[in-house]
Amino acid sequence: MSAKRSLLWQGALALVMLALCASLGSWQLRRLDWKQAMLQAIEARAHAASGALPPQERWSQLSADEYQWLHVRARGRFDLAHVALVFSPAPESAGGAEPGYFALAPLRLETGGVVIVNRGFTPQS
Repeated sequence: MSAKRSLLWQGALALVMLALCASLGSWQLRRLDWKQAMLQAIEARAHAASGALPPQERWSQLSADEYQWLHVRARGRFDLAHVALVFSPAPESAGGAEPGYFALAPLRLETGGVVIVNRGFTPQS
């Protein structure tokens, strides 16, 4: 009887582990679909023509899904006293393996308001 009980527990554990592995596999497939859709959106928006920056009055109502990765046109003056340098490994587009900095600068708009602009990557050297 003890051997049957031992086999029963082992079988139950095997079924639980099988269910866990199946659910993790299903989750990975859903995550893959989500990631591929996100990459397609980034690719489409990154190469699209730039549009006008929405009026400042609408900024609080903007949806990240609608405006993420879009290029916009804006006029203003960079506040060079408040540039933030963010250390990073070299991006693939920089063509080198040397780490460096992304320069993030506030742009004070002619119409009021401030947006942060990624001014690009500079190698550490």
